[in-house]
Amino acid sequence: EMDILIKLAEPLHQYSFIDSVFKHHSEAKDVKELAALCGYSYSTFKRLFNTHFHISPYKWMLKQRKEQVMYLIQFSPFLPFEIADRCNFSSAGNFNTFCKKHLGDTPGNLIARYRQPQFGRFASSVEPDEESTSYL
Repeated sequence: EMDILIKLAEPLHQYSFIDSVFKHHSEAKDVKELAALCGYSYSTFKRLFNTHFHISPYKWMLKQRKEQVMYLIQFSPFLPFEIADRCNFSSAGNFNTFCKKHLGDTPGNLIARYRQPQFGRFASSVEPDEESTSYL
């Protein structure tokens, strides 16, 4: 009887871990902070994360951040400093460095290239070609 209860409880634990990760990832600066926000030690968090997501937490967080930045670049009217603030970058310089390193260009140039015209500010009238959309 107890074995059945334990087996039934396993999926609940799994979903609460995953829900917690999605709830807190955007407010965490790094994996250690995300582990703490989710209520786990760093080593336990890494183990659980790899089990549930099949990727390292660092790589997953980096992918999420790149996607969030590119979404705001394409589909919002925000200026670079506003995007940096919304994505919890500690400074405009760190945001600029992140964009150059992980997205291939400065925030302003990315906005000029990818911003959808209906969102204004820096909107480019030139549609990006397939090669230039390899940021994801």
